[in-house]
Amino acid sequence: MTDLLAGLAANSIGSFVKGFTPLRASVAGLFTTDILAKPGMTNSQWFSPLFMTRDLTVILHHAYHLAKGFPSSEAVELRCEWSGLLERELAEAHPQLRTAWSRGRIARVDHRITQGEWSIADIPNAWPEMVSALGGPVMRLFDTTFDYSPNWVREQGVTSPRLSKLC
Repeated sequence: MTDLLAGLAANSIGSFVKGFTPLRASVAGLFTTDILAKPGMTNSQWFSPLFMTRDLTVILHHAYHLAKGFPSSEAVELRCEWSGLLERELAEAHPQLRTAWSRGRIARVDHRITQGEWSIADIPNAWPEMVSALGGPVMRLFDTTFDYSPNWVREQGVTSPRLSKLC
């Protein structure tokens, strides 16, 4: 079995990708929220659950297609690492979503690592479960009661023409 290990800085914009043997890749980049301005907050003060959901979906999409290029591959393993979370508050950049999060949902921890391994064949249908497993522990840093369930992930509309079907 060939694994795919993808490290992801949450909400990344993919500054670089580096390949390793046998088939390992890392993706590192800035938080999208560090680039986009949000009224009333400096860029390093907020964290977008929607951006995190979108970015985890994209990394699964890429892992799926990369692994499909290797016929002997059976599974992908994702290890996601977030740092720089301390004192960030849940918020959204889009004006219609800015009120989606009540004030005061602030991370008191700076760092979180999540990981999971899934069959390549399961990714097209079970991606919301995978995104939920990878992102849920991060969301609970901001709100311990938040239900970052597969249904919540699915309802976020993380479906563009390119991502509406993972395969």
